[in-house]
Amino acid sequence: MLSRIIRALKLDSSLYNEVEADPSYDTEAYIIVAVASLLAGLGSGIGFNASDMGRGLSFSVTGALFGIILAFIGYLVTAYIVYFVGTRFFGGTADYGEMRRTLGYAYSANFISIIPCLGIIALPWAIATYFVATREGLDLDNGKAALTAIISWVVWMVISLVLGMIGIGAGAGLGAMIGR
Repeated sequence: MLSRIIRALKLDSSLYNEVEADPSYDTEAYIIVAVASLLAGLGSGIGFNASDMGRGLSFSVTGALFGIILAFIGYLVTAYIVYFVGTRFFGGTADYGEMRRTLGYAYSANFISIIPCLGIIALPWAIATYFVATREGLDLDNGKAALTAIISWVVWMVISLVLGMIGIGAGAGLGAMIGR
């Protein structure tokens, strides 16, 4: 599994094609996303607590759990959006499972953010792995893959905004602020 994660980080197209075609990689993709979600959740659980009166950082288990759950749900929803946009509008050839696996391996880039001094490159690297996973998972050319990725991101942002407006999604931040 580690060698496949390294290949994903190297943007190895053949790796994304390999995991796309083989449902036995579902579990590994879930593990990668779970670890990335755990790291994101731990980050969500650390915050300044107003009741500490400036005594520093606090950790909220509630905030961490919400962060983990929201990150994992975000992965599942994002995979579906990419699958839907790519197949319906750009002629991509994939099913939801293939898209889920390729994007799961793309989550490997999130591990970089925990390495001191390398965190700054995590976002561009994550964008690159997301693009390659989209392109290879849907069997699209670069232009259609870029459009699929951009449209999917916009759709996800709109969904996130709407959910945030009705209070879903704010739970991680709220848990970090009020929890202990």
